[in-house]
Amino acid sequence: MVEAKLASARVTTLFKFAKQIYVGGAAAGGTLLLVLRDSVPLALLVGWFAALLGAMLVRLAVQAGYARAGEAADPERWERRFALATFAIAAVWAFVPGALFPTGSELLQTAVVVLVAGVVMAGAGLYAASPLVVRSFVLLPMGATIAILVVQPDAMHRVLAVVMVVFTFIILRVAREIRRSLVEALRARLEQEALLDTLPVGVAFVARREVVRCNRRLEQMLGYGPGELTGRSTRAWFRSEQRWDAAADEAYAQLARGGIMEADARLLRKDGTSFWCRLQAQAVDPAAPRESAIFAFTDADERVAAETALRDSEERLRLAVDAAGLVYWEWDRESGLISSGGQTQPWSEYRERVHPEDRDRYLAAVDAAWKDDLPYSAEYRLLDREGRVRWISARGKTVRDRTGRAKRMIGVAQDVSERRQQEEMVRFLAYHDALTGLPNRRLLDDRLKQALYRAQRRDAALGVLLIDLDDFKDVNDSAGHRAGDAVLREVAMRLGGCVRKADTLARHGGDEFVVVMADLAGESDCQVVAEKVHRALAPEIRIDGRAFSLGASIGIAVFPGDGTDADALLRNADSAMYRAKQLGRNHYRFFGK
Repeated sequence: MVEAKLASARVTTLFKFAKQIYVGGAAAGGTLLLVLRDSVPLALLVGWFAALLGAMLVRLAVQAGYARAGEAADPERWERRFALATFAIAAVWAFVPGALFPTGSELLQTAVVVLVAGVVMAGAGLYAASPLVVRSFVLLPMGATIAILVVQPDAMHRVLAVVMVVFTFIILRVAREIRRSLVEALRARLEQEALLDTLPVGVAFVARREVVRCNRRLEQMLGYGPGELTGRSTRAWFRSEQRWDAAADEAYAQLARGGIMEADARLLRKDGTSFWCRLQAQAVDPAAPRESAIFAFTDADERVAAETALRDSEERLRLAVDAAGLVYWEWDRESGLISSGGQTQPWSEYRERVHPEDRDRYLAAVDAAWKDDLPYSAEYRLLDREGRVRWISARGKTVRDRTGRAKRMIGVAQDVSERRQQEEMVRFLAYHDALTGLPNRRLLDDRLKQALYRAQRRDAALGVLLIDLDDFKDVNDSAGHRAGDAVLREVAMRLGGCVRKADTLARHGGDEFVVVMADLAGESDCQVVAEKVHRALAPEIRIDGRAFSLGASIGIAVFPGDGTDADALLRNADSAMYRAKQLGRNHYRFFGK
């Protein structure tokens, strides 16, 4: 599945980049007309230029056909069609050295050679996504140019022919390297998208109120095709700009206060229909929430419909609850029995099944509903009859008799364990590295600052170790980024065994990790950990049958001598790490020593 998507993405990239060649190709053809206007019969030149435009129109027709095919396009078939149309353009350019090569003027001959080579080089770069298209465009015109140079009577032309042979080889080699880098980038992007697409909720990454990336679930919820939401303003989710502006301003105000924004919102589908959605968001940086944020969407149409029906009447509530898949419950105060999902049990028994950490909050909500006639609403953990802990969202209201005495309470309950897990996932993604599961730079900064505050209050020492893997680039170069990711996960696991539970191990970025050690007895504590790291990384790491040997260069900075704030400690640890790296593989150094 990934390889099929990769092939489709590669061909899509080929057609996307090819749009840039049409104006340039026509301009190059016009330039050739000007260069050769006095050396070649005008009718021949005009005929050649007409053939060039005709071949380019054929390629434009192929491009338009691919755009109309959309998701149904077979990448291999359209790649072959593109290559065939490109070959026609290449044949027209091959006609230049074959039939339009000027005689008697070495300057004009050189201009023709340079122009053809320039067109070929530009095309090879833009067509690098497909080796078939590159060969279709490069070999014929370059071969014709080399052939015409070889048959010239003087040695200078033959030397130029050799240069063109070398230049052709370089063009093909560079195009191959561009393609390899492009494929690796596309593969990494598709793997990230595949991970997002496994989530049961819609997820969008938004920067400056535009969708940077989203998963397929969100596109389906809003009725868009693959990739249609990317680049769109989030205004598309609301019926009016006024409604959107008010909602967005309130949402970003909540994000700026540092919490997760959560609210019900009525969103607009592409076809103009709307639905209720539970929206949760987390700013990547609370200090600038409008710059980038992560949004999660859960379809809440059924739940909101059920809650509306609850306010209308008890009978309509029962119907709505059945339609929405919620659980209707009723609590008789006199008998002390609570009925839910067709089962009845004493309320005292039900209360004991509520998680101890949530019980006081649950009882406070219940008491307020009975005493003050307030609407009852609570979310709490409950041990179900199979022994599993489930998150329950319950809402209800009291029913009073003719004397005004609260007699019973009715309401609905919903298992929201999945939503809670989704919220935890959003929080986790905001503060942890998706590859290794370690704290990311944002969480590292917070923990380091907290550790510094404690160290200052206690007049204690604190150490920061910056670990940079040696020879990690060789892993990516020789085995690819997938193997590199597997190596980083293994390194993270090994490093985790080298630190105390009270320490913080974080991924700082790339192949760099940071350890924050609090309550040091002395610098020797940092030295012990550094040596543990070297021992932990000494055994080979085996990935897919291949063995990799890695070391680590470690820089150490100690508070307060090497810095009194987080930035200074990290900066000095980084400086010490570079000194360690200069000494060779697998060394550690303290800052200033």
